[in-house]
Amino acid sequence: MSPRHPNLTRLRRGQLSLVTCIVVLGMVVLLGFVGNAGHIVSLKVGTQNAADAIAFSNAQWQARGMNAITATNHLLGEATALVTIIEGLGGPEVDVRIEDYPAQSEAVDKINQQLVKTAPIRGLPVYGVVPPLTQADQKFLDFLAKFVSPTDKQKAKHKAFATIYDAKLTLKRDMTLRLTVKTVANLGFFVPPPWGYISAGIAWAAHLHSTVELVKLGKEWFILEGLEIVARAAKPLKVDAIEKQLIPALAAHGDFIAGRKPGATGESKIPGIVNVALGDNLTHLGESYKVTAATFPRANTYRLPIEPEPASSTTGSIDEPEWGNDIPAPPKMDSSFDDMKDDLNERKQKAIRRIAALQKDLRDLDTQEADLNKRLAEDKDLTAEDRQAINDEKASIGKTRQDKQATLVKAKEDLARMEKEERDMDETMKNISALPNTSGNLSVQHLPKQFLNQAEQRYSQWTRATHPYIDAFRAPILGMFRDQLEKSEAADHYIKWTNRYALVNVWKFRTGFRFKKQSEKSGTWAKDPSAKQLAMYVMKDSYAKSGLRRDRKGHEPWTLSTGAAKREAEKMFTSIGMAHRKIEPLFSPSLYPVASDDGMTTFAQAIYYNGNEQQPAPIGAKQPLQAKLGWDTLNWDPTAATPEWGSPPSETGAKWPWEIFDGAQDAGTAKVKLNWQAKLMPVTKTRLQAAAADQLLGEMRNNLGLSAVLYDGMVTH
Repeated sequence: MSPRHPNLTRLRRGQLSLVTCIVVLGMVVLLGFVGNAGHIVSLKVGTQNAADAIAFSNAQWQARGMNAITATNHLLGEATALVTIIEGLGGPEVDVRIEDYPAQSEAVDKINQQLVKTAPIRGLPVYGVVPPLTQADQKFLDFLAKFVSPTDKQKAKHKAFATIYDAKLTLKRDMTLRLTVKTVANLGFFVPPPWGYISAGIAWAAHLHSTVELVKLGKEWFILEGLEIVARAAKPLKVDAIEKQLIPALAAHGDFIAGRKPGATGESKIPGIVNVALGDNLTHLGESYKVTAATFPRANTYRLPIEPEPASSTTGSIDEPEWGNDIPAPPKMDSSFDDMKDDLNERKQKAIRRIAALQKDLRDLDTQEADLNKRLAEDKDLTAEDRQAINDEKASIGKTRQDKQATLVKAKEDLARMEKEERDMDETMKNISALPNTSGNLSVQHLPKQFLNQAEQRYSQWTRATHPYIDAFRAPILGMFRDQLEKSEAADHYIKWTNRYALVNVWKFRTGFRFKKQSEKSGTWAKDPSAKQLAMYVMKDSYAKSGLRRDRKGHEPWTLSTGAAKREAEKMFTSIGMAHRKIEPLFSPSLYPVASDDGMTTFAQAIYYNGNEQQPAPIGAKQPLQAKLGWDTLNWDPTAATPEWGSPPSETGAKWPWEIFDGAQDAGTAKVKLNWQAKLMPVTKTRLQAAAADQLLGEMRNNLGLSAVLYDGMVTH
């Protein structure tokens, strides 16, 4: 094979170089196209991710804002419940150091002071009633009366009212009952034998039972005295810490979350915590994704869909059925008391018949003696022996008459003593029946009923946030009262007063009224210039501006199924996140020009919502339990039975004061489930159009406007 010619090799190299250049050029153009396409796709994906993150993160902050306002409402309710739990013991009079000795309490004390003189065990020694026993009983009753019904009016003054006063008055009246039973029982010891033995047995049983009851009464009295000390000592916690500091601070925190100046009458334009969070969120995500971040509504103008509950009225209303009454129950004598009176009356009638029989016997003896004297005087035929027999018979009659006369005198004395004791007892019973039918409790007189609209307050958001905590906190207290203060009926009194002060305290925080001392034994409610009118936040349109039943929770206009309602709900609970960046090609801007001079704008929409059940009650319905409402600013746990004000109280076993909060868990009526959540959703045309109309979005506005115009064509599924 002959060798190649050198010129042919050079010619072949030149031809291959030209082809290579063309191929390489084509490959470079193709690589640039692919690189730029990948670059744009990567930018679009990153920008869309940024928009998704902005929208979802914004919705999360909005949900956190709703959870925060809900938590604040619960803290307000819990703090108000603590105030009520303390105030229910002694009323607001304790805080301003009002003391008084009402006429109703004094009237019972006077009766008890009289009964203490007649109630000690006494009667005929034949029934075992000896002086040492009488003296011991007298000392016990004097000791008890020294504390329960003292003669010293200064010591008798009440220093706490509400539950403590009512419970003490109940004990005073029960003491009247027990002393009356002992007084009546003493009549049984004055029935002469042999008829009095049965009466004496009944009297011993009555005295023993009444003395045991009086010992229990004394124990409860000293417990109430201790509660009075606790109520008076609680002022720094109740008034200075909770009422003046904690509750106003919590209300101000709610204002800050809502973006409203404390005490403002309308919407204020101050940034709230959610606004700050949204702004920081945009800055952080914009820097992280290297985009211009924006949101609609804008971070500085956004407002949570909440509003302060309409201001409380200051016009009173008639008492609600659950308000309770203050008429003391009359002292109730049990059946044994009536049985004892019936027995004593029977014994008295026997004594009267015995006296009548003795008197008849004496008359018969007189007749017999007269007959014997006539025989002695008229019968001339009597022998000496006959006359001696007649004289012996007269002597026997005289002795019998003497014995019967002594027995008659004794029987009359016993009957007179019985009748005197009976008259004294009847007079005491008349005094008892004439006791005033009012309690004299200053807390009753100081209730702000001329200002407090019970029908309105019982369904306010603040009451609904407070009462379940009251129900839970007082449950173990009621258990303790049932166990240790049964005779004073302190548990029933406490239910009544905590129910009342639940409404009173909600009203006073919402209106700025406070209880002020006027004199040593009176006070009044008046506006306090230093106390702000506080508000609790509710969902928009949850409460009407006027009316007795303002609440329409669960029936707000935006909860309806109409198109307008749905658009309003969309406006309230959705937002759009937007990300924008300039598009710069990876290679040769002149060879690969960008498709848009306005850059790249991506957007996403998110919604925040509540995951709890939504089962509204009919408007105006009066139910024992609160409706299960997720779209609310309370969010009670749907699995719990959350009570409305006035519902039957929960009770648990007795617990000590420091175990109240642990015991409250047993009631299970104040369980909360904060459940505002966020998620991405398809972008809606109405929200996109609203965002496109925002004049402050700059270059993004053009792209959003174009997207809004082409929306129907872009939505393919």
